Amino acid sequence: MFQSSSTKLLQELACRHLDQAAEKLAIANQYIFQAIEKLTTLHGYRDDYISRFEYSLSHGVKIEVLKNHQKFIEKLADAISGQEKLIENLNITAKKEMFAWQGQQKKKMSYDVLLQRLRQKEYALEMKRDQKLTDEFATRARKVI
Repeated sequence: MFQSSSTKLLQELACRHLDQAAEKLAIANQYIFQAIEKLTTLHGYRDDYISRFEYSLSHGVKIEVLKNHQKFIEKLADAISGQEKLIENLNITAKKEMFAWQGQQKKKMSYDVLLQRLRQKEYALEMKRDQKLTDEFATRARKVI
């Protein structure tokens, strides 16, 4: 019984660690989702400013305004590049969290299997004890007769 209770405790700890790993993975995936949304927004801003820039070019505008548009488009391009790098890093982090989650899942499953085996052994021992008691009872009953 001591083995199964200590194994049960280890299984519960593994279950908690698995839950924590799942939470970290979910958070990592949420960060990726948010970063992708921001990247999409940045692409939209850039496309809008490129359209405005092209419109300004075709309709004649002061050179200062064109330079400002061009500088802003360059800043948006830098922001997009930075956001893409952030997404790459977040993907790496998410993969690490996925591996950690899988490792915790394997650990929990191994404790599940071990606990199941211990319970089966305990059940078999209990059945043997019951059979022995039944045999003793039958033997005593025969002696009395």
